[in-house]
Amino acid sequence: TFINISTGFMFDITPKSALIGQPTKFKITGVNVSSSSWDFEGEIKSSSSGEVVYSFTAQGDYEVTVIATNNKNESSIKKFTISVGNPKESANATIIEYEKRISNLTKQIKAFPEWIKKEIEKSIDADSLNSSLKQIKEDFDNSATEEDYSDVVDSLLDMNVPLGIKVSNSGTLPIEVGLDNIDVSYIEQISNEEAEDEEELKKSIMAWSYENYEVDIDFETITAVSDSEENSLLTKFSFDIKRKKDGGTAYLFIGYPIEEIRFKNAYGEKEVDSGTYIALGGESQTIEFLINDDIEIEELGAYISPEISKLAIEEDISP
Repeated sequence: TFINISTGFMFDITPKSALIGQPTKFKITGVNVSSSSWDFEGEIKSSSSGEVVYSFTAQGDYEVTVIATNNKNESSIKKFTISVGNPKESANATIIEYEKRISNLTKQIKAFPEWIKKEIEKSIDADSLNSSLKQIKEDFDNSATEEDYSDVVDSLLDMNVPLGIKVSNSGTLPIEVGLDNIDVSYIEQISNEEAEDEEELKKSIMAWSYENYEVDIDFETITAVSDSEENSLLTKFSFDIKRKKDGGTAYLFIGYPIEEIRFKNAYGEKEVDSGTYIALGGESQTIEFLINDDIEIEELGAYISPEISKLAIEEDISP
């Protein structure tokens, strides 16, 4: 597919000015476009429309190059100058914006269950953000020169207050999705027995687990959203463990260090090598925990197994 780039059709953009540190929505006017590309002096922003949001971090005049593409797949390129300035107005607008964000963050964090809220607060301390903003407001009130207000803007930009918190990813998958990543050394240590063939041991674990348990894992990733990016704070997992029949004592293994897991309740969790295990009772149960990372279910390498002696492991009888 070839795209014609020319100055064949005219267009304009709005606005031509912006405040320091404030996300500004720029829009192509005078023509209907199907897509656009914006070059903010080396930082490229692409859009499937004629709009884009961008924040300037310093005062000055900036040259912005815009490529607009219409429905006929024709493109036109133009350059514009954006004036970024007025530190006092920028500082005042940012203070007001940050006050709204911190208030919103506080409400969003409080909406989570207490055990999850505590972990979020370790990454986003709304009270600390509010204290810092109060100090900056005092500096703003005591400012007199453009340089003073510019210093206030710099302090505000250093705060990087998130827009909000959201659940960016969620769903339910069976425990079997992570069986390819299981670490059989965990059950070997618990059993005090080393398997002759790890692949056969894995197959036996899978077969035994499928016969004795049904496990669905609910997951959700909690993310902080900023002006330019999304930062995953933690992933919540909920193991819904249903026992199909009495297969004796079994263990849930999680391929993650115990010190990096925050369990909702005390489940009798213990350390095993670089992982974690929980002895399962005879009843069905739910086990919930958090990990301070963006991690997929497959990466947990979770599995359920009895001691090796209770598994039917096929032996290699080839000559």
